[in-house]
Amino acid sequence: MKKFTQKILSVLLALVTVVSMIMVMPMTANAANYFIKRIDAPDRATFSKDNNFPSSYKEENGIYHDGNCTWYAFAREREILGYAPPVKSGDAGTWQQQYKNLGYNISTTPKLGSIACNGGHVAIVEEIYDDGTFLISESNYNRKYFNTRISTASEWTGFVVLENFQPMPIKSANIGNDVIFSIQGQSSGKNIDISGWGKGDGAKVQIWDAYPQLNQMFRFNRQSDGTYVITALHSGKVLDVKGGNKDKGTLVWQHSENGSDAQRWYIIDCGGGCYKFVSKLSGKVLDVSGNKTDNGTQIQVWDDNGSSAQRFKLYNQTSYPTVNNGTYAVKGKGSNKYLDIRDRSKNNGAVLQIWESKDVKSTGSNQRLKFEKQSDGTFVIYPTHVNGKVLDVSGISRDNCAAIHQWDYTGNSNQKWWIYDAGDGTFCFISVNSGKAIDVAGNGTANGTQVWQYQVNGSDAQRFYLNKI
Repeated sequence: MKKFTQKILSVLLALVTVVSMIMVMPMTANAANYFIKRIDAPDRATFSKDNNFPSSYKEENGIYHDGNCTWYAFAREREILGYAPPVKSGDAGTWQQQYKNLGYNISTTPKLGSIACNGGHVAIVEEIYDDGTFLISESNYNRKYFNTRISTASEWTGFVVLENFQPMPIKSANIGNDVIFSIQGQSSGKNIDISGWGKGDGAKVQIWDAYPQLNQMFRFNRQSDGTYVITALHSGKVLDVKGGNKDKGTLVWQHSENGSDAQRWYIIDCGGGCYKFVSKLSGKVLDVSGNKTDNGTQIQVWDDNGSSAQRFKLYNQTSYPTVNNGTYAVKGKGSNKYLDIRDRSKNNGAVLQIWESKDVKSTGSNQRLKFEKQSDGTFVIYPTHVNGKVLDVSGISRDNCAAIHQWDYTGNSNQKWWIYDAGDGTFCFISVNSGKAIDVAGNGTANGTQVWQYQVNGSDAQRFYLNKI
């Protein structure tokens, strides 16, 4: 019985050991993560605090305190990895063996982000050069709080590899400069979209059904460092990593441009017409959360894992909009009838409707609309049967089903329209005020059917042929 009990205890002890090793083993992604080197000293007051420096380092004799090599190496690895490394001893002489015991790879050559060990000192490998030398960062070298220097492998007994990293790109693919693209997810087939046509800082970046609209179009401006700043056309705000946070899972939002690395992206050609977007801030990549395909799924940054959630296609929209100034008869695709001011009224509040006409030449002056492009790329649309009145969303409303009528020109955003080529010979009209489309109510076809604004849905009720007079 005693021997049987001892065998059971031995088996249980072995299982505990295996589980413990699994719990501290590194989580390695299918594709290596990008590495951001540190060449500037961290803030001494916050570095260990922000990186969960363990209290066990601050021993009573004061030998292993902030500013010691182990203090720095632990905090720097926490900064690199996004989680606390497992070794918590203050004795640099034990680090290599402790990591080896935990199953980590001990390399004889330096790797990006690895811990260089030599029995009495530890440092972090920040950059590797073609001649075999490499840049390290460290603390307490010649009593310096922070130091960087060039080193060689002969100085060290081994390099602890916690995760595999690859160097940051030095430049993006050549996609041009000052060009406009829509960005479509490979797995979802949906476009990156600014939620609700939001124009303020912090507006959500998500995926949504692809439509030819400005909150799904982005201007790409190449920077001198090879990155791009990506600006939403409808708001003038740029894609930004929320709060300048380097952790995976951090959301991407739009924000006023400030020149920070949180707003700079390397665009890497992945082949097959797909690209990935690498944040200069963290080396993490643009990612559709959970690789979901639902409208409204948020965009975040995540470790590069090579999945389709991190691959995007770029569709050139630089030529939009393609409408020129002039007078047009506007015919609905779904109704085959023309936009028309009811009863040829000249009063404020006369509603927009659809009405038949034998052909374009036979359209009345209340079915002819003058398009005048503004300096911001939007259009003001004037019915030609009356002077000084324009198409206007009633009450400056942002609601579905708000009437479209004629009103004295005021210059307000409810009188301005984005006009997009829908790709099938038709055009869509989007209210600058609401982000909603001119829509034939219920996709009706009867004379007198009201025209209102409605959430963009790509239906024939929102598509119109432009016939220039």
